[in-house]
Amino acid sequence: MKKPRVSVIICTHNREMYLNRAMECVALQNADSSLFELIVVNNNSTDSTDSICKEFRARYTNLNFSYIIEMEQGLSHARNRGIKEAKGDLIVFLDDDAFAEPDFVKNLIAFYDLHPPVLSTGGKTVPLFEEEKPAWMSSFLLPLVAAMDLGPEARLFPKGWYPIGANMSFRKAAVELIGNFDVLLGRKGKNLQGGEEKDFFNRLKSKGHEPWYLPTTEVRHIIPASRMSINYIRRQARGIGYSERVRTKSLGLFSYWGKCFSEKMKWIASIVLFLFYLITLRAQKAVFLLRFRFWVSQGLFFGRE
Repeated sequence: MKKPRVSVIICTHNREMYLNRAMECVALQNADSSLFELIVVNNNSTDSTDSICKEFRARYTNLNFSYIIEMEQGLSHARNRGIKEAKGDLIVFLDDDAFAEPDFVKNLIAFYDLHPPVLSTGGKTVPLFEEEKPAWMSSFLLPLVAAMDLGPEARLFPKGWYPIGANMSFRKAAVELIGNFDVLLGRKGKNLQGGEEKDFFNRLKSKGHEPWYLPTTEVRHIIPASRMSINYIRRQARGIGYSERVRTKSLGLFSYWGKCFSEKMKWIASIVLFLFYLITLRAQKAVFLLRFRFWVSQGLFFGRE
């Protein structure tokens, strides 16, 4: 079989409700099927993921499809396993509840072919709320639901921004340059830690390779009602802070104290936004911004998970 150009990797853990659709969106790409492969890494799911993947393989016999079980728990472990199994020179990671548009692979290849020096990209990610978007959700909190829209043109990511795991890609040469995802970071089972993507792209940036935003590689990302609960957002925010605590401390105390100073600056910005939302009669958005900042600080300053 001809070596594929692109390896699309979906790492999954107990997402039986959305996984089949996510896989089908890859299978139904309008690019020639010889140009890409689909790799699904099952990270110890206890639902019907195994049977879903085996039935999918039986339906799409012409698709270059690999189904892998990774026993080491953790998203970073699963991603690294996917990279190890990948045959393509271009690596794509999609979430197991993210649905790629039909021209995703075709547009991805075209961009990388036109820009040989570019090592990584992040695409447009449109949130699909299963229920009505909560009243407390402001534009400043949209990154919590992996929303990404930086406009209609390809461009470098702004300073402080980086691709998100629901829709990111890089050349295999990037891994050869900086190594895999840090297994001390990222989600493991039910915890909501992160930081592994930021760490990966920061290491690339340190080598002089900035990521590009690519709007023509678009996915639609399901946001279930369970992820909009106050308890979930609290755990997610603490996970963000805790992950930054782990990531920056691994770089040294200077990096950690720099992050703590940055968090204090974010408190000032949050208070300004709080006042703005209050003045414009959007009290729920105002209050929730401060609650979110408080939870992040709990994780960063006190190690609360």
